[in-house]
Amino acid sequence: GRCSCLCKINSEGSVTRYDRAMIHFIALFFCLNVYGKTDEKNILTGVLSGWTFCDMVVTDRGGDKLGKLRTQERRNRILELLEESKEPLSGSYLAKEFQVSRQVIVTDIAILRSEYPDLMATSKGYIMLRADKCRRVFKVLHTDDQTEDELMTIVELGGHILDVYVDHRIYGTIRKPLGISSVRDVGYFLRDMEEGVSTPLMNITNGYHFHTVEARSEKILDEIEESLRVKGYLIESLEGPVIYEPKNYSRI
Repeated sequence: GRCSCLCKINSEGSVTRYDRAMIHFIALFFCLNVYGKTDEKNILTGVLSGWTFCDMVVTDRGGDKLGKLRTQERRNRILELLEESKEPLSGSYLAKEFQVSRQVIVTDIAILRSEYPDLMATSKGYIMLRADKCRRVFKVLHTDDQTEDELMTIVELGGHILDVYVDHRIYGTIRKPLGISSVRDVGYFLRDMEEGVSTPLMNITNGYHFHTVEARSEKILDEIEESLRVKGYLIESLEGPVIYEPKNYSRI
């Protein structure tokens, strides 16, 4: 693949785009001022420090079934490969698989690791830690007043609520860890929400949100799913989360 442009996210949130000639100039300027020399390694370091690649163009080499992938689709597919693999997958392997540079994969993994703490980097590559317990994602909808009943329904049946996240059409996926696994945890969570000035994360998406729930067996997850459905909270259940990227208005 190749990089068609470079973007810098400014402190006020705006995005500045640069063409290839400007990228080269910026890299040389950075390296001369920081390192005092302009070898290839330092140019790469300079470009990557505080900058982010975008508009990755993936060519279809040899009829590759993956073809051209958008960033979000590539990251979702990386997650799938890591979930399916029993052995670590190297950055070089993933770069070849998706026909992008290894640095693109490093960036993808860094972003994914902020959302998935179980994604680990080892000397042999990247691997998703496998717990003895089962996991499932529940998409739910309820009011603020029903939050306690929803959480209690899950923990009383033996579920461990790992996180809460929403998929916002503009801001993308916003995920926060919870670690709620007992009635006591639910009580502390509700107390903190009542004492603070903030509202639940689900309110920015009109009540729609997701929970990743862990349990010691699929049977328990089935019971949780059925109970949430009976109470009218459940929208759907998923095998795993899907990441949605925020909109980049400089590309519209």
